[in-house]
Amino acid sequence: MVPTEDGPSALKVKIHNSFVDESVWLWMDDAKMGATQMGPAKVVFSHQKIQETQGAESPLGYLELELDGATYRIPVPENTKFPKTISVEGTKTKTEIEILNFYRNAAVSGTQLIEQDPLLSPPGLTGGSKSDQKPMDSRLRGNDNEQAAGKNPALRLFLRVNGREELHTVFAKFPDF
Repeated sequence: MVPTEDGPSALKVKIHNSFVDESVWLWMDDAKMGATQMGPAKVVFSHQKIQETQGAESPLGYLELELDGATYRIPVPENTKFPKTISVEGTKTKTEIEILNFYRNAAVSGTQLIEQDPLLSPPGLTGGSKSDQKPMDSRLRGNDNEQAAGKNPALRLFLRVNGREELHTVFAKFPDF
């Protein structure tokens, strides 16, 4: 960062990994020179704090949806039977998310996503087997984040945008998977 008495502060930002190697100068609070897109991240140099787009926090976490250049945070509803359909407010087109299942401790067994007892080893390893697995509990309980959300939270959902429907499985710890 380079402070100055005559103008805005400037910050040199560098991002380097196996996919990208970029560096840029950003000027504080400058509409044109204060922000840049670097790989998947938008970097902004500003006095203003980042504001959440919507939704109160849920102990179970939230679903983040990027649509038409905007990001929406949809809290995963507590104490709900699934499936549960949620309309996403503020979008340019009619958008709904139907959460089919919530898994606190998701594990893949063959081609199926299952709810695994968090005290067991993953399927196929010593200590855990298919017969040890419990079916998904479709009722949510608990207020403590770790207990409520689980060790490997995942959702199966339909995303419906303007009449189109897509089936997705999303993992909290692996959002790009």
